Amino acid sequence: MDRRARLANAEGEFTVEEWMQCCEDHNFQCYHCYKGLDDGILLTPDHLIPIIKGGSNFISNIAPLCESCNSSKCDKDLQEFDPVYFGIRFELGSSEK
Repeated sequence: MDRRARLANAEGEFTVEEWMQCCEDHNFQCYHCYKGLDDGILLTPDHLIPIIKGGSNFISNIAPLCESCNSSKCDKDLQEFDPVYFGIRFELGSSEK
């Protein structure tokens, strides 16, 4: 489990297999800038709803971000950080947290 998630007593955890599937679902690209493995960029798990704002550590709250975007996102939730992605995600009918 992620150190911050553990310290915050966040619910949930995800497996390496779930993380790899999440990356595959996003074509091994950062969900914000679309850079990824093909560009030599490593991806990090990002909590779409930050743990500090009540987000879980379940895979349904995780998406791949490059280190640069993850650093920029900080503790913003997805709507604050990337309103376009937020709009598309919820227009498609996903209500998962």
